[in-house]
Amino acid sequence: MNRMKLKIATIATLVILGFSGASWAQQTSCLAPTPACSLSANTTVSQIQIGGPGSISSNNTVPATCDGGTPGNLISAQYRFTFDRAAGTLTVQVENTTGAPSSGALTGFGFNTTSDVTLMTLASQSAGGLTWSSAFDRVRTDGVIEIPVGSNKNDIKCDGFGRVNAFGGNKGVDTGFGGGDASEILPGNQKTFVFNVTGNLANVTACSFTSVASLIPPGDKTAIAIGRFQACNGGGSAWAGPCTGGDLLVDLVSFDAKPGRNKAEFTWETGAEIDNAGFYVLAQNARSKQYTRVNDTLIPGRGTTTSGAFYTYSDPDARNGRKIKYALEDIEFDGDNTIHYGLARTIVINPDVTPINLSSPVYEQTVSRRGGTQLRWSGAAKGQTIEISSDPEFPEAATLRVRVGSTGSRSLSKKELEISQEMSALNGEGGVYWRVRGKDGLGNALESQTFFFFVTD
Repeated sequence: MNRMKLKIATIATLVILGFSGASWAQQTSCLAPTPACSLSANTTVSQIQIGGPGSISSNNTVPATCDGGTPGNLISAQYRFTFDRAAGTLTVQVENTTGAPSSGALTGFGFNTTSDVTLMTLASQSAGGLTWSSAFDRVRTDGVIEIPVGSNKNDIKCDGFGRVNAFGGNKGVDTGFGGGDASEILPGNQKTFVFNVTGNLANVTACSFTSVASLIPPGDKTAIAIGRFQACNGGGSAWAGPCTGGDLLVDLVSFDAKPGRNKAEFTWETGAEIDNAGFYVLAQNARSKQYTRVNDTLIPGRGTTTSGAFYTYSDPDARNGRKIKYALEDIEFDGDNTIHYGLARTIVINPDVTPINLSSPVYEQTVSRRGGTQLRWSGAAKGQTIEISSDPEFPEAATLRVRVGSTGSRSLSKKELEISQEMSALNGEGGVYWRVRGKDGLGNALESQTFFFFVTD
């Protein structure tokens, strides 16, 4: 298909991971595979490119380079995925496609999967250099690394969205990168790895490991991939991610998100749309890093190759107190997706005006469970109750309620803070939500906005 392509005005922003590197949201415009990912096929294939045109590296060079961006030190690799559902095996062919004059060696790689994959173990690898161990961290925020059991290595948590990850390193999972041909994939070389896969295999395809064609269902996380290069032209190193895409089919002019009472409203405008089927709005919990799609049904594109369109939408699941990063994903008619992280917006869901106004602790302040924490608010009402919960919906069975009458402040006891800390471990956010409720002189219900505070020892 002959497709005209327009450049997007922004470059995808970095997503910070659990280790000291960075990750990149997958886009496939600089590598255009035709994935065979039908659920009816036992064997499916797909691929993803990292580095190369349009990519970015951990030293913030575009395209991705080592050595702090020395001209000519461009780094790139390809991962080719073949999934055999009948055997439950994933074959990954990893090729270092870095070309001269750069000599960047590939010394580590990682990729995500959808939640249908519950475990991956390394079954075999081809001969010659670079023996990599496998690692698997199903949920980045739960403190549990499935393989190796009991590991606390941050370096295998290469999952910026906190879902599923597989990782290899030439010194096991500690990713202590050494030099030499025996521990690297040099430019022009490749190596093949085979993983045993368990989970809901009926829903797993090769695209479950790459997100090519946007086959990840709503609620799952967008897949990413990374590669670790080093010794470019004798020194330096960098992490590189997928191509961010210099030739995208939707010219996104603006994207905005505004909060309200239990709602978020979005507006966006395009300058032109080529082969655009429509849009999804993505929501990321800014603390737990969990990503979901806001809309289950694609919002149809209305722009043309010469003119754009204006769109509005709202998040029906927004809840007061949540801090959410919203981004826009467009879907092409052939199934490829682009996520416009450069225009993402982070907001706190809350009404603009409330009869009771919280003042302390301020939003996202850290308090100690050892005591001395005083909650303060203004616009005090009658029969007030402080509510504290790990869930911003404050469910009846999972909310600490403290009656405070008509005052405007209350110090939490050590016991109440200990309960708050226990709650803070339940939501992957490290803190709790709180609000104040009461009544006016006529008996009408009054409610504050919802705040959030972290709880530490």
